[in-house]
Amino acid sequence: MLEVARQLASRATGDNQQVKLDTQSMGRALDLVTAAAQEHPADLRLALLQGQILTVMSKYDQALTVLDAASNNSHRALPLVAYQSAQLRRAAAVQFADLKLRQADRKTGEVRETELAEVEVLIEKMRADTGESAYVSMLSGKLNLTRGNWGLALKQLDSASSQFNDRKPDILLLSASACAQLGELGAAVQRLETLLKVRGDYMPARLELAKLQLRLSQPQQAKAEIDIVLRQEGDNPSLKTQQLLAIYYAQTDQTDKAIALYQRLDPNNDLQVAMSLARLQASNGQKQQAVNLLTHHFNKTPKNVGVLRELVEVVADARQLEPYFAKAQASGADINALTLLKSKLTDKTGMSAVSAATRIVDNIDDPFERAMSQYTLNRQLGKTDLADTALREASRLKPDHPRVMEVLFEQSIEQKDWDKAQQLASKARTQNTDLAEGTLFAGRLDLARGNIASAVTMLSRGMKQRPVYSEGWRWLAQAQRAAGDIAAAVYSYQESIRQRPDNLRAYQGLADAFDAGSRTDDALRIWRQVFQIAPGNRFYREKYLAYEQAKGDPSKALAVRQEIAQDEPDDLGNLRGVAVLLAHLKKMDQAAVVCQQLFAKAPSDRANYGAYAAVLAINNQLDAARAVLDNYIKQLGSKAVADDFMLYARFLVSVDDKAGAFEQYRNAVKVDRSPDMQASRELADALFADSRFSQAAKVYQQVWEKDRQDGRVGYRLVETLQRNREYDSAGSVLRRLEQAIGKSATSLLLKAQIARSQDRTSEAVKHLNEAIALTPDDAMVYYQRASMLMNDPDQENRVIDDLRKVLELDTHFTAAHRMLAQIHLRHDSFDQAVREYESVLSQNPNDTSTRIELLQMYIGINDLLAAKTMLSEATRRFPTESRWPKLQADLAIREKNHRMASKYLLYAFELEPDDRVLAAMGLEMIQADAAGMAISKIEQNPQMLASNVQLRAILGRAKYKVGRHAEGQVEFETALRQAQSLNDVTNVCDQLAMSRGLEQTRSMLETFRGAKSDIWLQIAIARTLVGASKYEEAVNRLNRIKPQIGDKEKAEFTGLLSLALHNSGKFEEAAQVYQQVLTEDPKSVAALNNLAYLLATNLNRPAEALKYAQQASAMAPNDPQVLDTLGWVQFLAGDIQKAQVTLRRSVRIKPFTANTYHLAEVMLKDGQTRYATELLDMARQLAQQNDDKQMLEKVNVRIKEVTQ
Repeated sequence: MLEVARQLASRATGDNQQVKLDTQSMGRALDLVTAAAQEHPADLRLALLQGQILTVMSKYDQALTVLDAASNNSHRALPLVAYQSAQLRRAAAVQFADLKLRQADRKTGEVRETELAEVEVLIEKMRADTGESAYVSMLSGKLNLTRGNWGLALKQLDSASSQFNDRKPDILLLSASACAQLGELGAAVQRLETLLKVRGDYMPARLELAKLQLRLSQPQQAKAEIDIVLRQEGDNPSLKTQQLLAIYYAQTDQTDKAIALYQRLDPNNDLQVAMSLARLQASNGQKQQAVNLLTHHFNKTPKNVGVLRELVEVVADARQLEPYFAKAQASGADINALTLLKSKLTDKTGMSAVSAATRIVDNIDDPFERAMSQYTLNRQLGKTDLADTALREASRLKPDHPRVMEVLFEQSIEQKDWDKAQQLASKARTQNTDLAEGTLFAGRLDLARGNIASAVTMLSRGMKQRPVYSEGWRWLAQAQRAAGDIAAAVYSYQESIRQRPDNLRAYQGLADAFDAGSRTDDALRIWRQVFQIAPGNRFYREKYLAYEQAKGDPSKALAVRQEIAQDEPDDLGNLRGVAVLLAHLKKMDQAAVVCQQLFAKAPSDRANYGAYAAVLAINNQLDAARAVLDNYIKQLGSKAVADDFMLYARFLVSVDDKAGAFEQYRNAVKVDRSPDMQASRELADALFADSRFSQAAKVYQQVWEKDRQDGRVGYRLVETLQRNREYDSAGSVLRRLEQAIGKSATSLLLKAQIARSQDRTSEAVKHLNEAIALTPDDAMVYYQRASMLMNDPDQENRVIDDLRKVLELDTHFTAAHRMLAQIHLRHDSFDQAVREYESVLSQNPNDTSTRIELLQMYIGINDLLAAKTMLSEATRRFPTESRWPKLQADLAIREKNHRMASKYLLYAFELEPDDRVLAAMGLEMIQADAAGMAISKIEQNPQMLASNVQLRAILGRAKYKVGRHAEGQVEFETALRQAQSLNDVTNVCDQLAMSRGLEQTRSMLETFRGAKSDIWLQIAIARTLVGASKYEEAVNRLNRIKPQIGDKEKAEFTGLLSLALHNSGKFEEAAQVYQQVLTEDPKSVAALNNLAYLLATNLNRPAEALKYAQQASAMAPNDPQVLDTLGWVQFLAGDIQKAQVTLRRSVRIKPFTANTYHLAEVMLKDGQTRYATELLDMARQLAQQNDDKQMLEKVNVRIKEVTQ
């Protein structure tokens, strides 16, 4: 009987598109089930089916009675079916609660709230009985959806869907609805797509998906869904399907088709169809038809302000519309709404609109909604006092409401009222205001205060608890970018956009992250997408145009700006942009005309002076540009404010006049009255960026002393002091900062960095351990500890564990993959290293840093075919990226193919004109016997030639190469006169020696007059003596000038003296000089490395040498020469295993004669003769390539000894 009833009920319900009720079959099914239920009251299956049939027949009261009885059935069941009976009672309870919820949703007012409360009691009873089961989560989600608690509803519905393995279409549909209500349209689309994978024939879901895709301006995707529905519906498509098809036509510029379709949908009787049709007609030259159609509907319902609003958009003539307004008012339409609408036509000042909007808000019935609306309106109008009054009233009415808490929290962050913000964050945690146990509040507070590591941890936790929240992902991305994890930030920004494709702030963050990662093409693509999404948004429009101008196509930006200038001639910001763009495009006359227009419109506007100065600077009229801003400041006199001086300072920064910029910033500081000391902050940041850490620290200190709870400034002060090696002061500030805002992962990380800078590794690790204990979910802390221990072979297992923990917490932490790859490379585990690199590239194919590391690995293991293949792919993927042809040139140089290297460098120079690339290209052309072409290319760039001394020396070498000796001599002499430093002089001498040899170079330097410093020439002469192996002469010359050596030359001088002493056999004297260097500069890698080698090899003190070699390696962990020294010292000290690891790594990074020879000796000692022989052969080839006769002889002798 049960099966018969089910078949009848199934036959009575319709197909998948619409429910069709066969009353006769349904009635028979109900009769059968009712009779059976009376006979078998303990069989709950009958009661459930009876309730379902009654529900389908809309007999809700009877259904509720049956289901209520079934859920409370007290009939005793046999033990064998007791479990099944309990399950059926629960199913009945679920259906009862679900039906009661549907019934309550149809009610209004207090009755509705009472019945919803009753449903809540039922759900809590089920929760107490079964725990948080899938059905309890589903009902809770439905209840919160009914109450408008979209966020909580989404969490509960997603929990239920997850428990059902995303196989319940009804729950997925409800979840999509919640996402749409929250504005997370991308997340809604994803749920509907999942639903259709489960049940592809569910056409209502497919139509909802098409609707969302049209809202997201994805017409082609929407059309695909509409076509499927049309095939199902056949010759009689539904109204909704046709409406969506009409919207598709409108979005794809098929206006005629859209109009024709709307006209078939009875626009005279369907208001929504009529308004859509009227908009299309008005935009397609059919204005009168649109007016007639709207007038028809207005006459039917003159009280409907919506129709009048459409008429205003079409007609835009106050006099013509006056009868309409009179009729609407006479019919009882809201007078404030009418005033607001009419102001669009008659009130250019907008005052009547403001008054009308204020009255509308003041008339809102609900006191809380009224107060919140008053706050929003007055804040938009800049009426701060009224906004604050409204917010206090809203807070009094509902102090725990999420909207109130969010506004108060943002306000306290903005005002840097940290105590209040902390109170609100604690309250949010207690009340779960953010649906993430307060972590999203705590994370934002940490971010605002500069506790970056803690912010990442908190926000990461929050997004695990609330994964569908576009703004949450954006906040996390901000924190990740602040922590320096660009790849993770990119992923989080992309997730934010996936969930809400119209989140413009997420697009901005993503573009900025791409730009910070040198992915300018991607950043430009995002900005163009933003402009396409919101062309009318001035803020984002300006952001896009600025980036298009700087990194894209200035002519495209100019076209947009000129179009805006026609439509909005009084938009001064846009006109300033036009002027600057015209200047960039060398249209100076037009730029000058626009500047005149700007001053005519606003002669005192500060920004106009800035734009005019920028135009002059672009035209290389720097003095005139400075004069414009000087005169502007002078005219203001004592009325000049901080913003005036900061405008001048920013301009000077843009033209690389740092000294002038600092002066103007200091002028700004003197008159700055802003509570946050903005001028001081900018000055400190500019000093920091210019590595003037001592001066920057003083300014940061002043800012921080004003507000010691400002963690951002406090932590930057600590970092600045650390970089200036004021470790005690940095530690003192850090302790005071912890007293003010508490200990955090960020403060512990800074402590670790300070300890590490002082070579107190164990103390640094202790601080990192404490940070991990404080924030065990922070991937960055584990990564920092791994980085610190990376170069200690004894800690390798711990490093690997830390890196695996990093990737467990954050799978997008690319730096951890890359570090793991480096560890694998130490052990020649190339396949595993490649897997790590490919893991990164699979997540982010545009990660150029990882591509370069992988490329270098291929080169290091001499797999040149793989390297070339990868470079070819990278060049295709990034055709405008200059780094790839530079790397191709490096590979060609490695193969001694100077002609191809020249070709690649020429291409790189065309992509990115740079004097260093031009210099490298010139050298390769000389090597390729194309010196004439080198001369031509260099002389085509006179500005670069005038500013780059090395480039002029290369030009001199090229002229010598083609026999133009006199001209070459002039270039060398000019270069020596232009040299601004000892480094410049040595660069010139290197090229001179390649042209004329060491002896003639020395001879020329001896007689040359006109250098800025004779000491530079003397040191250069000593270098030629060392190069000619005349070490005694070099030592004597250097000792003669020793009293005249200044601080700027000291490092080069002592390094050269120690090298000369070393090679002349005066080992103890050389060691003393190296020790002297280290006393003055303990971080000198060259001195540490050379002293270690000297002690170990020449003075036979490898144990003493080891500490210096280790210090050098810690500071230069990837320098193959430093690693060669460390490995050789380890070998001489008797540690063969460590020596193998270190020397393998050195050879892998870059094989040269010494490290391959040293590794061969280690392998021989370890009994690996065959491998050692291969290494010796490699060392011989390298010595031959570099014409190193001394090493070649040494290697040949050793090969002979080994092979005999």
